[in-house]
Amino acid sequence: MEDARIGGSPLEKSTRYVSFSEKINGEYRFYQEPALIKSIHFDLFMENM
Repeated sequence: MEDARIGGSPLEKSTRYVSFSEKINGEYRFYQEPALIKSIHFDLFMENM
């Protein structure tokens, strides 16, 4: 995960200190593979996450 900072180069965030149990914009923080998003199984996958 990266975060922007002054100077243009991104800072990497340690996942050790990032809460993955909180939703941002109604979604949890995890990578959503584009092929999965297009899949007929995506809704079922999201319901079970």
